[in-house]
Amino acid sequence: MRFIRFLGDELIGQNSRIAYRSQEDFEQFGTFAFPILAAGKICYGESEFRKKDGTCITVSLTGGRYDVNNIESGIIWIVDDITRRKKR
Repeated sequence: MRFIRFLGDELIGQNSRIAYRSQEDFEQFGTFAFPILAAGKICYGESEFRKKDGTCITVSLTGGRYDVNNIESGIIWIVDDITRRKKR
């Protein structure tokens, strides 16, 4: 997650909460995304992430199960910084 300035080894063993602006943002996106992913669908959404230096950015997230037939297979996310686009 280079765009939020964390190096790969800094994220090993960390919960994905580390990337979100707040616990509330983390829980809100999880509440939104989980039922979509549990149904085997692709999830599209936006949230606020916090960079390592404390500044916030707006991101677009697209995620889906690695194996659509196995919820425990993991989720693959594409995360795009859309801060500039949102400020226009």
